[in-house]
Amino acid sequence: MVSGMEKKGKSEHDSKSTDTFKETESRPQLKQKESDLTLKVPESKELQSKLKEVELKLIDSEAKVKELTHLIKHVQADFENFKKRKDAEFVEYRDFAQAELIAKLLPVLDSFELALKSKANKQGMEMIFAQLVSIFEGAGLEEINNSSFDPRLHEALLSEPSDKPNGTVIEVFQKGYKLKGRVIRPARVKVAKQKC
Repeated sequence: MVSGMEKKGKSEHDSKSTDTFKETESRPQLKQKESDLTLKVPESKELQSKLKEVELKLIDSEAKVKELTHLIKHVQADFENFKKRKDAEFVEYRDFAQAELIAKLLPVLDSFELALKSKANKQGMEMIFAQLVSIFEGAGLEEINNSSFDPRLHEALLSEPSDKPNGTVIEVFQKGYKLKGRVIRPARVKVAKQKC
């Protein structure tokens, strides 16, 4: 028979051994969990640093987008202002050119007025014509004087059988003009064609 003390000692021993077993059994799990935590902590720090890097890049990119948007708006506004200024300058230049031409033609107008009042009309008209020609030539205007037909310079209104070579200008109905080498009005002409 086992005495009460032995039972007590045995049960204490059993409970101690069970506790020790529980402690030793649970310790590796704790250690394993701690080791898992120690492994995960560097990863989370690494992720956090990468996340901060990405956030900083995003903030930097947003700042660059704002800066570029501002720059584009600024350039667009500058371009609009430049365009308006150039349009205004063009209108002013055109008006000035017209004013300059009108100023040059005013003496011709005065001459016409005098010629109409004068009895010697033919001489006055010749004088006015010479003034006009002088003004136009000074501006770079030249009369088209080609004896053979050129479709870039002439507009053929009629053709007529003739002894002259084919394509020769026989008659000018309306003079043509070039301004600084560019045709501003073709000459309207009658052109010779060979007799059949």
